[in-house]
Amino acid sequence: MNKHIKNYLNSFQFKQKYWYTLIIDGLTFLFITLLFLGLVKILELKAYAISQGKSTEELKALLLAGSVETNKLFMANTRAFVFYFVFGVIIAIILAFMIYSFSRSIVWNKLLKQKFSWKKFRKWNGLAVLLTFFFFIYMVFYYVVKMLLPAPTTDFYFILNGIIGSIIVLSFMVFFFLVNYSFATEHKVWLSIGNTFHLIKLNWKRLWKMFVLALTTWLLLKVLLNYIHVWFKIIPQELLSTIISTTLSLLFLVWLRLYLLKTIHRREAT
Repeated sequence: MNKHIKNYLNSFQFKQKYWYTLIIDGLTFLFITLLFLGLVKILELKAYAISQGKSTEELKALLLAGSVETNKLFMANTRAFVFYFVFGVIIAIILAFMIYSFSRSIVWNKLLKQKFSWKKFRKWNGLAVLLTFFFFIYMVFYYVVKMLLPAPTTDFYFILNGIIGSIIVLSFMVFFFLVNYSFATEHKVWLSIGNTFHLIKLNWKRLWKMFVLALTTWLLLKVLLNYIHVWFKIIPQELLSTIISTTLSLLFLVWLRLYLLKTIHRREAT
């Protein structure tokens, strides 16, 4: 059997590392989601305290006809809303970064059999900030490419758009995991970026084959997801559809990280 196919098939042996990192990633996503949902709920309550359920036109009429005390109360509630919005968003972002960085430290310590260190954990925060910058660049590139692609007016263009979009997303995720791996071995934020490109060059013959197999797996999952929607008559905008899509994406990304790690380590072992 071809060694690349064998490595690919072996990657589906879901052992302790897979389930351990899946739980950590799942909890991380859950905590960060609940954090921002909680912030949105607080802002909604503050906004309701200002409007009392009234429309914009009704508020204008109320303010014009209202007393000085009523207008002062409105301004006080508005300032409170702005305060909660600005500081709430700042605190939520900081907490999200800390939760994310802490979870990455735990995950990669497990994968590389390292011990947890608070000093290294602080550096994970720096890497998270740097990767956020690269993520925004990727998003710009992704949407520029999507704009240049022909509109999915036929099945062919719809499939083509899906494949190209998947290639872009998967490329970023491979780069993202390689940066995390490079950082976890050296714990130097900026050096991890340079080491990542070196890793790609060093492992290119293995990585592109791994990438094709991973892309094929992802496209098959998307086809499966489409059939699930058809079989159970799930509308893509429904909450259930979002939960299923998110779960499948998480399962795939945890598998991809281990498959990528196995591909790199297999080269080092030869």
